[in-house]
Amino acid sequence: RACSSARGGARSHTSASAANGCGGGSAWSGRPRSQRRASVDAKLARALLAEAVGTFALVFAGCGAIMVDATTHSLGHIGVAFSFGLVIMVMIYGVGHISGAHFNPAVSSAFALTRHFPWARVAASWVAHAAGPLLAAFPLRGSSRTRDHARATLPPLAHHRMPPWQVRLHFLP
Repeated sequence: RACSSARGGARSHTSASAANGCGGGSAWSGRPRSQRRASVDAKLARALLAEAVGTFALVFAGCGAIMVDATTHSLGHIGVAFSFGLVIMVMIYGVGHISGAHFNPAVSSAFALTRHFPWARVAASWVAHAAGPLLAAFPLRGSSRTRDHARATLPPLAHHRMPPWQVRLHFLP
């Protein structure tokens, strides 16, 4: 696969090698299809692992901050918000170059709808987005001192007074 002269001749290799210039500097040139597929699979696995690590860190640190604030009352809303924001910032800088740092299935779907993310990777990305938080929930649950109402979100009002409020909040802007 020789590159034609730089005087305007047609190039006979991929756009990746064309970007590297003549001389076959592409990582794809001359490699068998199975090696190329393995390279793409490894890159996808690395991106999915980065997404899972990012969502793990987000849930572990953010929800951990909520748990600490519930027992000590030392962080407040601002401290919890800062913990979520700092984790997002650290994960974007840490693994953003690997996966794009979506950390949210809605973001992956939005990028796929706007054709900035391949639809073929959306389902795998959703699995990674679900696996990270699920794995983060286990150590948080294990470190929880209280087991009361662990799986329930309790309303601020009595149960018999909640349906009218839910209807009002749902239909009013």
